[in-house]
Amino acid sequence: MSRARSNGFAAPIVVVEVGLKCHKPPGRPLEVGERFRSIAWAECSTGIGRAHIIAQLSGRAPQARGVRFEYLNGENK
Repeated sequence: MSRARSNGFAAPIVVVEVGLKCHKPPGRPLEVGERFRSIAWAECSTGIGRAHIIAQLSGRAPQARGVRFEYLNGENK
C-alpha cells in the first residue's frame, strides 16, 4: 500500500533567485526560471534537502543553500 503525499510535495516549484550568499551552494548550477514538478524532484536534481526547500517555501528560511524557490503560478501550499 502506498501512502499519498501531501499536496505541498506534489506542487510544481520554480527557481526565482540564485547566487545568494551561502556557505554550501547547491550540487549543480541552477538558473532563474528553472522548474521542478515537485519538491522531491527539486531535491534529487539540486542536492538541496527537502527540509531546506520546504522551510524556504513556507517562509521559515530566507533561502535554501543560496537559492529561493516559489510555487509555480503563485500557489502557496
